[in-house]
Amino acid sequence: MEALKDPATSVRAYAAAALRFVSTDNADINMALVEALKDQESSVRMNAAASLGIIKSSDIRVHLALANALKDESILVAMKALEALELILPTDP
Repeated sequence: MEALKDPATSVRAYAAAALRFVSTDNADINMALVEALKDQESSVRMNAAASLGIIKSSDIRVHLALANALKDESILVAMKALEALELILPTDP
């Protein structure tokens, strides 16, 4: 998770993407990815949103952070946040 704070954008982006393979629903990882949704670089935010969708956390803080990411200046980040919410939240048949 320290890699999410690396000065190199590519390292932070890869770390955000890799964390989806480490955990199914770990609070520390979830919160680190929520923080990554605030990164200055869109590639990091996009990978954080995608990872949170795959992890499928039940934590309301994750849901709220993804909902806020729907307003991201990058349409790609907003789309990944929407995809993540669709994976996480229950839908009616």
